[in-house]
Amino acid sequence: MKTFFDSNVIIASCIEEHEHHERALELLERVLGGADTGTTSAHALAEAYAVMTRLPKPLRVAPKTAALLLEENYLKHFDIVELTGSEYGRLIIGAGQAGWVGGLIYDAIHVSCATKAAVQRLYSWNAHHLQTVASEEFRSHIVVP
Repeated sequence: MKTFFDSNVIIASCIEEHEHHERALELLERVLGGADTGTTSAHALAEAYAVMTRLPKPLRVAPKTAALLLEENYLKHFDIVELTGSEYGRLIIGAGQAGWVGGLIYDAIHVSCATKAAVQRLYSWNAHHLQTVASEEFRSHIVVP
């Protein structure tokens, strides 16, 4: 199955003390073992790095460690999707027309990348937020792990 990991799943898979670590690690291991194809966005990786390096102790990860975890588990094994400038432009215009505010634009970036990659599952612990900005036909692909 072709899967997409939201940044919160990436973070949980990398931090043993995270409340969702076990489930996120299971999903990561499916990709690393070849049972699933892993996809994420460049945005999700940057977001994961930012969060992992600023979490409160004891969850905080040192910058070098965060970079290594993302490289070894994601950059080497996942397809990384990014939006073009034109796609960002269309997304922002669509967000304005839809009346989305604040961080919904970041959720929309994840959904847009997952849609672009034609994934079968988008995993996120914020599935409801992502479904808010997804097309009706893609909403069923967004699930809580």
